[in-house]
Amino acid sequence: RAPSGPVSLVLSGRDRRLLVLRNGVEIGNAPILLDQPVSMTAAFQLQSIDASGPHWLRLPVPGLSSPSGTVTSAADETKVHLPDGFRSLVMGVLKPGATLLVTRDTLASAGTGTRQRVIDTGP
Repeated sequence: RAPSGPVSLVLSGRDRRLLVLRNGVEIGNAPILLDQPVSMTAAFQLQSIDASGPHWLRLPVPGLSSPSGTVTSAADETKVHLPDGFRSLVMGVLKPGATLLVTRDTLASAGTGTRQRVIDTGP
């Protein structure tokens, strides 16, 4: 397992599962319950954690016209239900800068998919 490095979370709406990665290595996963289906891919970065919980900033996703720059609310946090023990373990490894990817797709491997330009250095 990876004892140090950046933490990333991947939430699959189709699988109803949350994966926790540290330095790209899976360090945990658990089934989840969702109050509503995942409608689109979204990415977030953890800005801070305080008494009210984690505050995630929505990031732009290339190729999608999703709103970005908004911070999740406490109400958003209650729409995803994790096993209590797992939630505590996840909160123990989260630090500002962690990333969360939410997808409606499955996490099962089906190939590498289609090519998509992520960074363009041209004018």
